[in-house]
Amino acid sequence: MPDRLLTLQQRRARLELQIARESTRVRTTANKRDTRRKILIGAVVISHGRENPAWWHEIEALLDRDLHRPFDRALFGLPPRDRDDESA
Repeated sequence: MPDRLLTLQQRRARLELQIARESTRVRTTANKRDTRRKILIGAVVISHGRENPAWWHEIEALLDRDLHRPFDRALFGLPPRDRDDESA
């Protein structure tokens, strides 16, 4: 009986490792797909914005409203926010 128990525990350990690896693979694939979607959406928005300056100003207004971190704002040429603005 103890040999059977040890064999089952070893099998469980192998299965748990396989499950962990597969979970990581699935998560990594989902993250890569999500990142790719964001890149494609951004490319379409930028392309459309070049063709439609009025629409691009609306996008800039959204970015100005929703981006708070200085590094993120700098990517779009937005000025840093006042400390009072960040708490709102």
